Formats: sequence, structure tokens, C-alpha cells
Amino acid sequence: YYVTTNNKFFSMLYGQGNPGAVTAYNVQGGKLTKLTNFQTETVQSFAPVDKDLLLFKISRGLTSPTSLWYKVSTDNLLITANGSTKPSAVTRIKSGTTVFDQSYYLDFESISGGLNITNWLYLGSNLYLVNATSKADKGAYAVGKNVGILDVAAKTYKAVTGLPAAADIKSLTTNNYTPKDSKTGYIGVNLNDGTGYIYKVDASTQTASKGLAVEGGVITAVQYLAE
Repeated sequence: YYVTTNNKFFSMLYGQGNPGAVTAYNVQGGKLTKLTNFQTETVQSFAPVDKDLLLFKISRGLTSPTSLWYKVSTDNLLITANGSTKPSAVTRIKSGTTVFDQSYYLDFESISGGLNITNWLYLGSNLYLVNATSKADKGAYAVGKNVGILDVAAKTYKAVTGLPAAADIKSLTTNNYTPKDSKTGYIGVNLNDGTGYIYKVDASTQTASKGLAVEGGVITAVQYLAE
């Protein structure tokens, strides 16, 4: 794994006998020159933010439900801040900036009754079709069987009706299609009995209607192919 920022190249050598090991290089004349090896934490997600690296150690089970974050300075190559994450939430970075907008925070767990976002599809006009899990169903690769409409401007969440009961669903697709008309989304639903259907979700009424039946396999994605 690697990331570049502040005219430096960082090679994340996780899992190679030294947890959290990072090798830093500078970039001069299009060539890499090794600066140093240093220690951070073994994490599952990272990204450059301004001149720092933001690292996330993501919870993978109920026995240790708290995720941790670390701020690494790319100037002195040290962890300069750390802490635990807030509940499942939506934050905002305004266009043209590289910092979080401190005036905006949406506590998704609070407005949804304790759910955690696992996947989302932007429909347009601040509306998202989201999958979510309960805390009991939370897992590293769990795709939530709770489907709803999230309005990030109004900060509201409404569950979608019309889908099969969660107990009857084997899986839902996470790569889905929307014409971005601020209203419509399409998702694939695979049932425990081996059948699969494409459902059309109407965000204006928070309802899903069964459409095309898919035979001979498992639905893995829903896309639109133009002629």
C-alpha cells in the first residue's frame, strides 16, 4: 500500500513482520529517495489530509466495537494525534477545500435508531439510497439488509418499504444504478430460495417495487448499458 502527499511517498509495509512499519521517500526530479523508516499503526484505511496522513484502524467485530484514528505529521513523521471515532455519521468537505466542514455533522445512528451505514448510492439533490446494519449484525464485510433514504441536507432517514423480509434475503448488491434523477435507484436482491430480482426504489415515497427476475445465478451488480 502507498500514498503520496507533501512531496513525499509513503510505503505502508503492513504485514511484513513489523506492524505499522512505514518507509518514507521524498520525490525529487521524478525519482524516489529514501528518507527513513518509522512506526505508525497497522490500519485498514488511510488518506492524505492537507500535510498530514489520516489513518483508521477499523473495528472488525462486536468484541472490540471502537474504531481508532491516527494523525501522522508528514513533516516530522510522527503520530501527533489519535482518538476513537464517533458513531456512524456523515461529515462534509466543501468543494475546493481539503478540511472537514466543522459546521456540519450528521449522526446517522441517532436518526436511524442505531443503524450503521455500510453502502450508499447517490441519487441526486442530497438524497442517498443507503444500506445499513444494526449493531448486532455489524461485521467487517457485512452489507446491511436495512435499506433507506438519507437526506443529508434535511438530516433525515426513512426506511424503504416493499422489499422482502430481511430473514428471506441472502444478499443485496452494492454496485447499483441510478439515473441521478433525485428519485430512482435500482438494487439486486438475492433470496435464500435461490431466486433473484431487480427492485426499483422510489425515494419520494420510500417504496421498492419488484421488477426483472434473474435466473441462473447470483446478482452481483446492477448497471445501465446504453446502445
